[in-house]
Amino acid sequence: MVAKYYHPALWSFSYTYRAILVLLRIGEIAFIAVRFLLFRAPLLIIWTRLVILKNIPIPSRYKDLAKILGPREEMRSSLVVGEASLGVKTLGQITNRAELDELIRLAHDNVARGVPTTKTIVGGLLRGLVTQLGPTFIKLGQIMSMRPEMPPFLRDEFQLMQDKLPPIPPSEIRKIVTRELGHEYTIDDVFSFIEDKPIAAASLAQVHAARMRNGEEVALKLQRPYLEGTVTLDTVIIVDIACSILQRIPALRHFDLGIFTSSFKKSLQREIDFFLEARTQERFYELVGEHPIYSQTIKIAKVHWDYTTSKMIVMELIKNYHRVDNLLDIDPEKLWEIVQWKIPQYPEERALHAFWATAAFWGEMILGWGLIHGDPHLGNLYAREPTEDDPGWKVFVCDFGMIDDLPDEGKKWALDLFASLLYYRDVDMLEDVFTRFLDPASMKRLGMKVDDRESLVEEVHELAKNWMDRRMPVEDGQTTMRLMQHGTTTLTAELIYELVEIKGMTLPDWVWLIVKSLAYLEELGVTLWGDYDAADMFLPHVKVSLRQTINEELQEVNALNIDAYIERLTEPLKRPDVQQLLSSMG
Repeated sequence: MVAKYYHPALWSFSYTYRAILVLLRIGEIAFIAVRFLLFRAPLLIIWTRLVILKNIPIPSRYKDLAKILGPREEMRSSLVVGEASLGVKTLGQITNRAELDELIRLAHDNVARGVPTTKTIVGGLLRGLVTQLGPTFIKLGQIMSMRPEMPPFLRDEFQLMQDKLPPIPPSEIRKIVTRELGHEYTIDDVFSFIEDKPIAAASLAQVHAARMRNGEEVALKLQRPYLEGTVTLDTVIIVDIACSILQRIPALRHFDLGIFTSSFKKSLQREIDFFLEARTQERFYELVGEHPIYSQTIKIAKVHWDYTTSKMIVMELIKNYHRVDNLLDIDPEKLWEIVQWKIPQYPEERALHAFWATAAFWGEMILGWGLIHGDPHLGNLYAREPTEDDPGWKVFVCDFGMIDDLPDEGKKWALDLFASLLYYRDVDMLEDVFTRFLDPASMKRLGMKVDDRESLVEEVHELAKNWMDRRMPVEDGQTTMRLMQHGTTTLTAELIYELVEIKGMTLPDWVWLIVKSLAYLEELGVTLWGDYDAADMFLPHVKVSLRQTINEELQEVNALNIDAYIERLTEPLKRPDVQQLLSSMG
């Protein structure tokens, strides 16, 4: 494995050393791909399907790969079952036990139908290849699994990479823990027991239950071996080499791929620093604990700092939880408890469900706390059962590696974006938000003249108008476009993707993080709550921001114009939909 020979100091100071390692890694990737596609994959596909071979034991080192390439023995029941007698109801909208039983039946019927053998083989080949290539490629696969344009069978296949990955060999676990404890402690000084079988095995790390010498049960999040070297080499190959080649293709030349790829590289580099992740997790632990709603709906594990390092996090062990995207496979009685649970302090007419609050959590991150969570997929969410000390169902949120602070400029931009989209519904204001990224230096680099800016502004204006047209109620006036069709976050992400195609448009890397978070937010929200629209999450923050803007600008407005000024700014508040939303939120 080439990553074994990675050394940070040599990598920083020797160009020759970097070039040699990258070339060796490219050769290793090519060898892995050829070996997998020409030998391992065909052999295991036949072995797991041919009757005369099925009873012959598969060598232990190939068992994990055989599960990927073989017939599906176990399938996850999807929370979204499509339209039937229930319409588009999801778990968050179930009102009685009969509806819940129908939802479970439909989901299990979908699983019973299975996946055609051809799709199983194609999906297994792609997932197997990505898994063989290692953590960085697995991360790319996870990102692809959240994209709506992916074929459904491939999305389902790639989503299995969020938690169903080959674990670190048990023999390596004690070595990793011993190395991270250093010379100050031995493993037996700190832990009386470490479970060999992991609770979860993900792309960059896996989690083990353990018991400390004082009797406290904890969870150990351990980084996979040689991860820093693997990620560093692979991001150079994917970002610096592959994307540079793509940039030379005429049809892609005007895309600013560098922004997206730098965001990907930056996110991964942050994610492999577990000490930084632990600090972020502690920050969320405090923010949630102080919040009147999220303290009753969200659970964050407390970090034990005495033994946490850059490659190992020691934290509170959360028990009796159920992965959110696997809820339809748990005991129906228990699931009915989850569906019925509401936040106690809210009156019945304004009952707030834990699912709704969980979806709101990501909107709060961006506009309330100025944080971007780049990985809010369902695999990071678990329904935790009530305890004696903490009654009521909660949603356990884990994995805080791909989180970044939004700069003041980014927070202001996001507020202006959603003010123009949701509050004013003003095309000219939305146009102004995006023309900030028409960078003169980028235009000059592309051989464009200053006069070209006017035509670019017209392009932006047309895109903004199209967004508003898609966001407005449909012609019959009876329903609005819900997230299941064209929700706010989906349309916003699509709009930004279209903007990238405009020559001279340069977007900062934090815009890409927001886009990624919005795309995941839609997946999360609509799965838990079919009528969910992220607009409901952002509007209260926009209102607060506008109030602050009014207070600041009133100081500069002539007293004779104050009434007219206030009337113009508060006009959207008179709209019935805004009145209804603000009233429901108190």
